[in-house]
Amino acid sequence: VPARPAEKLWGDKLYGLFILCMLLNLSLSAQQITVSGTVRENSGEPLMGVNVKVTGTSLGTVTDIQGNYSIEVTADQKELEFSFMGFATQKIAIGGRTTIHVVMMESSETLEEVVVVGYGTMKKRDVTEAITSVSAKDIENRLSTNVFQAMQGQAAGVYIVSGSGQPGESSAIRICGTSSFSDTAVDPLYIVDGAPMDNIDAINPADIESIEILKDAASAAIYGSRSANGVVIITTKQGDKNKPVIDIKYDHSRGSLSHKLPQANTTERRLYDLKRREFFLEYSPANADESIQMIEDSLNVFFNVDNDYQKIAFSTAQKDQVDLSIGGGSDNLKYFINTGYCSEKGIISNTGYDRLTARINSDYTASKVVSMGTRVSLSYARKKGIDEEGFLNSMLIRRPYFSLYFPDGTMVGIFNGQKSPIALTEYTTDFTDYYRLNFFQYLQINLNKNLKFRTNMSVGYYSNKQKYLLPSILYDENQSNNQGASYNYLNWNWMNENYLTYTRHFNNTHNFSAMAGMSAQKWSREDEILVGSNSPSDLLYTMNGFVANLDLTKTGTWQYGHALASVFGRVTYDYRSRYLFNANFRRDGSSRFAKNNKWGELPFRISGVALLG
Repeated sequence: VPARPAEKLWGDKLYGLFILCMLLNLSLSAQQITVSGTVRENSGEPLMGVNVKVTGTSLGTVTDIQGNYSIEVTADQKELEFSFMGFATQKIAIGGRTTIHVVMMESSETLEEVVVVGYGTMKKRDVTEAITSVSAKDIENRLSTNVFQAMQGQAAGVYIVSGSGQPGESSAIRICGTSSFSDTAVDPLYIVDGAPMDNIDAINPADIESIEILKDAASAAIYGSRSANGVVIITTKQGDKNKPVIDIKYDHSRGSLSHKLPQANTTERRLYDLKRREFFLEYSPANADESIQMIEDSLNVFFNVDNDYQKIAFSTAQKDQVDLSIGGGSDNLKYFINTGYCSEKGIISNTGYDRLTARINSDYTASKVVSMGTRVSLSYARKKGIDEEGFLNSMLIRRPYFSLYFPDGTMVGIFNGQKSPIALTEYTTDFTDYYRLNFFQYLQINLNKNLKFRTNMSVGYYSNKQKYLLPSILYDENQSNNQGASYNYLNWNWMNENYLTYTRHFNNTHNFSAMAGMSAQKWSREDEILVGSNSPSDLLYTMNGFVANLDLTKTGTWQYGHALASVFGRVTYDYRSRYLFNANFRRDGSSRFAKNNKWGELPFRISGVALLG
């Protein structure tokens, strides 16, 4: 058969790709439908601001001023969830319908629920800002092993961005878009039991009593400049006045690769090599003899295998979590103690994550005037990972007819410039140890029946230590060298907050509260990075084997630090829980600001609601 011109070949390919994309687009469009409708209260009045989301996902919208909504769903999504402050949540099956009208019924029980806000709590009926709450019951129903899984799909407009999918890989929360103030630029501020935290990966979901997500500027303003991307407030469990309760939980789950990527087998690859050589011989765009050895010597023991790398490299993942807790107390003392262990094995061999956590929470009421509480959490985790980009590239690029083993039975590392994905998982050393300690102490003094003073003190310690070794079998085909690295990061911080809270009720109709306080915080970080090559042994991953050949362009130590001082306040008022008013103020002074402009104000954030009728 005569060779076809290159222009014709590429024209046919582009035409085929265009047809494929058109068919794929039609297929995807056919799977999506738009559901719309109106949400009203029992009296027939439209409800504005009702959360409408697809059950089990974070896909959602809100109703407009006329109570109208519109949302796109796929064929496999079966149910919509409608929720609004003061009304009972409704879940309605879609059933192929494109129009769904909903009547919301008032729920007095929901209105009386208490949510955590900045430096205090409020009843839901008195909240004027955009706050979403996730309860302990919601978390338990998810059987989650980390905080991000616990929040996944629980709040409309809050998106959980998963990491690479490796065991122990962190995720991220996106609430209010992006900013440039924080180091991470887009992460929200995390507050755990009143103390700010930069990372919540180590928190055991079994310890959590509730999660409040402050989504708008009015609700988050009390935390100042760091709240530009929203605030996530996590409250851990406390004991109650009952007799001690021992709780043991064990969860086991399995996972597997959802689908394989299409990949050529040996026969298809040989045909490709042959056709490519014919094309190169006629049109000379590249070396036609690049694969001549594989084409002419197909019976060579090194070239006559048929590897399905995805089948070999991937296996069934296993995840186990066990928690043992005890909680109880009396009129004066409450306590909660929990120890948890999580073990996760990835779908890629030799990847995994193990985490051990311990928490002690106690609250003591010394008298009607003085009360205090302590929160202590400890965790240790080890993550054994792999360079996913390098692994996936090697798995997709390496030719299927290249043997994984030499005739003597030893494993092939690199051949023809292509790394073996199996050797990458078997021989690469890449693990990280995580150490976490958080201590929080509060003291509250009731100066009189209306006025309270509270002081908080917290200390956080975080240390990450990563060891990496690329052995000689994967360094080059001659196995002439190796490469190692050690990454050590130490972070610590402290915080002190002091504030007064005044509450007053007049004739059961007027309710007034005011809060004012100040805080000081300091962070410090130390980095130590060592990178070297040519260790005498591939078994020695510690850096003493690389000291003679350190890469000085990458090796070094660094130290960082910054501090923040703040004053803040809030005023709230309601009349018969029908006319609601809320105002926040904060002034921050940061060492990161310019020398002559250390302080910045967040002016009053005012919000109000008038419930008529």
